[in-house]
Amino acid sequence: REFEVSGQSREVVTKLGDFREPDVLVPVAGTLQMYRGGLYRWTILLERLPPHRPQIHLGIHGARHRKPWRLLSSTRCAIAKDDEPWMLRPDGTKALEEGDRVLFQVDLRGLHLPFGVLSVSVNSEPLEVLFDDIPLKRDDPHLMPVVLMAGDQA
Repeated sequence: REFEVSGQSREVVTKLGDFREPDVLVPVAGTLQMYRGGLYRWTILLERLPPHRPQIHLGIHGARHRKPWRLLSSTRCAIAKDDEPWMLRPDGTKALEEGDRVLFQVDLRGLHLPFGVLSVSVNSEPLEVLFDDIPLKRDDPHLMPVVLMAGDQA
């Protein structure tokens, strides 16, 4: 087992043991399925970041962890999509810390663009658009929130 899922609504995920490959993070997803036409919000509370492997990636994956991928890194708030390299976010580098609350908003309504938009707010900061290029094809399966972890007790 890689993860322990607990909490009254099974909303708490804890990484069990370090993943064997030092540069790989393991994804875990919830049951929320996001479809074209919807507006979705959720908050992640970072309760523990192991000091020896504090890397956590937060964001969205396509169904069954297929593309599209849109991710935010906890160590620098860098962003990445699909198989492209990590890029600094427009507002620069920032490390997420234990106790931070990260609010995600995924707008798949396509109101102003032919794409969906992923925005993030850390603690009480205003929402910041990280991606405005999420495909909204009619035949695409759903998207899902995802957390990727590698370090024990994250």
